[in-house]
Amino acid sequence: MSMPPKTFVLRGPEQWKLLSAFVKANAAAMVEQGTPLAVKVYEYAAKASDEQRSLIWVILGQVADQAWVGGRQFDAETWHEHAKRLLLPDETAKGKKKWRILPDGTRALAMGTEDLDRKEKTVYIDSLLAWAAAELGIDIHIKEAETA
Repeated sequence: MSMPPKTFVLRGPEQWKLLSAFVKANAAAMVEQGTPLAVKVYEYAAKASDEQRSLIWVILGQVADQAWVGGRQFDAETWHEHAKRLLLPDETAKGKKKWRILPDGTRALAMGTEDLDRKEKTVYIDSLLAWAAAELGIDIHIKEAETA
């Protein structure tokens, strides 16, 4: 049976003690089983919140209700795909690339909003709001109840 990944965010001495205790309690046994532990150290970035995910769909719903392009309206899922292509960063802080090059030389979107950390998703939401206003002439209204 393999051990699922375990994350320790080192915010102070207490978390360091927990990490040390975990390694002390498991490292030798894992080596004996032929499956040693590995430790990866990186700068912590909080994952996006449920509120951020919800807010994106509130915005896209209003875009779908109000935007007209070429005499047509589009659903929120279509606007979501369009906005990702326009507004996602070329690469995330974790190194995920926005585009994948296909064998015929065309590019396909390889990144989604779920690949963004909390800070990146905040930038994306701000860009989405600015784009909706500047390019589509839409003033998005966000109520507290919609994002809770």
